[in-house]
Amino acid sequence: MKNTLRNKHIDLIVQNSNWSKDRVKGVLQEYIYNDASTLKKFIVYFILALGVGFTLAGIIFFFAYNWQDMHKFFKLGLVSVVLIATVSVTLFIHVSTFTRHVLITIASVLVGVLFAVFGQIYQTGANAYDFFLGWTLFILIWTIVSHFSVLWLIFIVLVNTTLFLFEEQVAGDWSEILFYTILYLVNGFFLLAFEILGHKVERLKLPGWFINTLALITVTYATLGLTVGMFDEVSTGYWLLFLLAAIAYSLAVIKGLRDRSLFYLALVAFSGITIVSTWILKEGKSEIVFFMVALFVILSVTLVVSLFVNLQKKWNNE
Repeated sequence: MKNTLRNKHIDLIVQNSNWSKDRVKGVLQEYIYNDASTLKKFIVYFILALGVGFTLAGIIFFFAYNWQDMHKFFKLGLVSVVLIATVSVTLFIHVSTFTRHVLITIASVLVGVLFAVFGQIYQTGANAYDFFLGWTLFILIWTIVSHFSVLWLIFIVLVNTTLFLFEEQVAGDWSEILFYTILYLVNGFFLLAFEILGHKVERLKLPGWFINTLALITVTYATLGLTVGMFDEVSTGYWLLFLLAAIAYSLAVIKGLRDRSLFYLALVAFSGITIVSTWILKEGKSEIVFFMVALFVILSVTLVVSLFVNLQKKWNNE
């Protein structure tokens, strides 16, 4: 199947250009298709990521196991030395850009470790959201300057965690629909900003997996808000979220069709199926209602998958 698709690409280019078949094949092999060097690069990055993860885990478990036997100045000093050494390598030693980004990511995680150690030693009494808010603010500059996808993902996770803890510990009077609307807007802002930056400036373009993950998070919050809000009294805030989600979903469908990507189309489709299924369940919890929901899910998922398969075949044949 893979070789057949490659041959179709080569034949299509040959028919619409003055390139020879061998030249087209060479260009596709060099710049488009994955080869052994691509696999080697992936393995190197994967092993490096595992090494970084195990290193950070080792530092954290070292503190956890030896916590009671360590002097407070030793605890703070050890984390500080590792943090300073990591940052110093990125500043004063010539390393590759990717390695520098990895080291900055390690330093960003160590900032959180340092805050946690300081809070445990001196029992500051601060709320949990204060800890994550401080962590988020202190790595903001590193995140912007490095513009590394993994660090951006950590930063966005910290932002979401801060909002969750703030709502739990301080803003307890917020309605669920307001909270999910805020989460939806914050993550949607990041998604829109990265999409615009990526199209305006090539070097600021982040990888597809990061954009897709952020889109998944954003759509999840919109779906949760619209489904949870059905069981409360429908307010102006609910219709505001509905309008914002409808606009975003329309843009997602346009983008999916323009870029010939099924990811955004699938997000919109399955979010819509979830919302409609919840609306049916809202009407009651009898056996007939559960049967209707099951029937609707089976039929709608079958229809969506069938449409996607036909759409993918159409795109492959064009």
